[in-house]
Amino acid sequence: MRFLTKLKVSFVLAAIVCVGIGFNATAQEGQIIVETVHSPSLEGNLLGDSPNRPVNIYLPPSYETEPSRYYPVVYLLHGFTGDHNYYTTRFGNILNNMKFWVERGKVKELIIVMPNSYNKFRGSFYTNSSTAGNWADYIAKDLVEYIDSHYRTLPYRASRAVVGHSMGGYGAIKLGMLFPDTFGCMGGLAGAYMIEELELQDKADYYAYDSTVESWSQWSSLSFLYQAYFAFASALAPNPDNPPFYCDLPYVYTDSTRREVIKVQEVYDKFLEHDILRLAEKHSEALLSMRAIYIDCGINDDFNFIENARRLHEKLEGLGVEHLYKEFAGNHTNRIMASTGDTLELFSSAMSFEMLADEYPTNPIPTDGDIHAGTEVKIEWSPAVNAVSHDVYLSDNFDDVNDGTSEAFQGNHIQTYLVIGLPGSSYPDGLIFNTTYYWRVDEVNDTEPNNPSKGPVWSFTIVPGIPVAYWKLDEEEGNIAYDSAGGNFGTLSGNPIWQPDSGQVAGALQFDGLDDYISTDFVLDPSLGAFSIFVWIKGGGPGQVIISQLDDNGTGETWLGLDTLDRKLVTGLVPPPVGRFIPQPLESQSVIGDDQWHHIGFVWNGSYRFLYVDGVEFAKDTRALTQGLISSTGGLHIGTGKALEAVTFFSGLIDDVRIYNVALTSEEIEAMAQ
Repeated sequence: MRFLTKLKVSFVLAAIVCVGIGFNATAQEGQIIVETVHSPSLEGNLLGDSPNRPVNIYLPPSYETEPSRYYPVVYLLHGFTGDHNYYTTRFGNILNNMKFWVERGKVKELIIVMPNSYNKFRGSFYTNSSTAGNWADYIAKDLVEYIDSHYRTLPYRASRAVVGHSMGGYGAIKLGMLFPDTFGCMGGLAGAYMIEELELQDKADYYAYDSTVESWSQWSSLSFLYQAYFAFASALAPNPDNPPFYCDLPYVYTDSTRREVIKVQEVYDKFLEHDILRLAEKHSEALLSMRAIYIDCGINDDFNFIENARRLHEKLEGLGVEHLYKEFAGNHTNRIMASTGDTLELFSSAMSFEMLADEYPTNPIPTDGDIHAGTEVKIEWSPAVNAVSHDVYLSDNFDDVNDGTSEAFQGNHIQTYLVIGLPGSSYPDGLIFNTTYYWRVDEVNDTEPNNPSKGPVWSFTIVPGIPVAYWKLDEEEGNIAYDSAGGNFGTLSGNPIWQPDSGQVAGALQFDGLDDYISTDFVLDPSLGAFSIFVWIKGGGPGQVIISQLDDNGTGETWLGLDTLDRKLVTGLVPPPVGRFIPQPLESQSVIGDDQWHHIGFVWNGSYRFLYVDGVEFAKDTRALTQGLISSTGGLHIGTGKALEAVTFFSGLIDDVRIYNVALTSEEIEAMAQ
């Protein structure tokens, strides 16, 4: 979406300054900026930790190319012993993952802020402490204000989320409850939530042993868990009068011989005040106000945090708080990035990606950038608060909509919807397949000084149907062919060459006919119902294969290829043999290997096979194939046969591969070939 009216962020944070900026990726795939942010909330802490904190900031690909666009922000918190590089190097590469997720449509474009909350105890637990510093305020106040004043953010709770892993999971759920006016979504991944009686009793020996440690040199020799419980105590039971660690412990030994562990009730009670389950009872209204909550954990979590997750899940259910809860087969760290992606997917559907509705319309349907099947569409929107009526503009020309020309004007309307593409409406003959339409709604109120209020430009694209797999092959580099419809990313083998300016539809991929091909995971089984596949090709020799499918037993079928004599289009998708019936491939009479661009495809409607070339039906079965097609359950090869036979490697250009789980109509196919 292109916002046409700039929003000036008015936050002024004089005490927070930018100390340095660095770049390590191109804007085309997003970028990570590293900044150092000064936090007043951490000044003067007794541990001596610097109030100048490094922060990694992910900016989406369009941030540099659409300078009037504003973005939601997700604050992504690291676990114990982690820092701002937790999601960039230690447990994955958020830059690469965001590229995957955004291109496949799993996650919308947004800003991700990854702070550093590593302190002398190796973790702050994102909690305000009179000795360690006010880490909750650093995240929810200092850092939020800094990001909103230095980047093009949507500075509202509806457009702001917090999520984290392990210690970060505890912190994110806690911050969401304590700062509901700041965060509208929250999530915890394998979080440590419970500080209740049984949980503390299980750790009594650890805390008691920690009580015998007298110096930082002794502390540094402690194992991971003993250090972690010290960090917890620093956050939950700070004591400025108890050097050198400036915290109290809930369990100690009765004497130096360590004969008995006893509870220190006053300290114990301080710990209980920070139990997430108790906080949930106290802050139930904040939880109920959340637009989305995500909780997950591995059933084999190394620290048994699965019980924490289950108890929190039960608590939220008991409070009537809507949330998404998942358990997965895994441990504490093996799914950090995947869980992050699932969380961002939920947040993408729950967060507001628009300016507040006091002046501009919001919530477009179809959503901005959406793919819409069919030649008619009902556009809808949520009006601005003070709108009396609405001027609507729509065209396949962005400039006409942006400039508000008479050609794009669709009239002034009282209702907040408009039907397009039906007789008696705008575009009475229907919208055109494979065309992107732009639209805008200006809010009209004669009593307002800014009348009419110019709205953002949204877009949607009309397609014959929604593909289940769609490899545009428009990449310029790398060994991944991205699937714009789902997660079936293809892997390049050999050395096929990206041709960003030589495709029929934008870019294409060039195959050498020797060893170049793309392999993908399973997409569909031809025996299970109707489907269609279409692709643009240029070139190809006798017997070469364009698309084939493997099978678990090493066999499979040729979906689309060229015959061995005349380079005509042929499919090897056949029904299973029955009795004396020997299934035969279906062959067209159209030569496609003539070094010209051709749009070719196969359609199975459950009874008949069809072959299409350049939008025209060239072959069809003469009788219904009542037994269906042979099953294949493996992945696909693009550019070679199922067994990688030397003679099957394709030589030429392949572009825009689409697979549908429906039988497209002849009208849809003709439009797609234009």
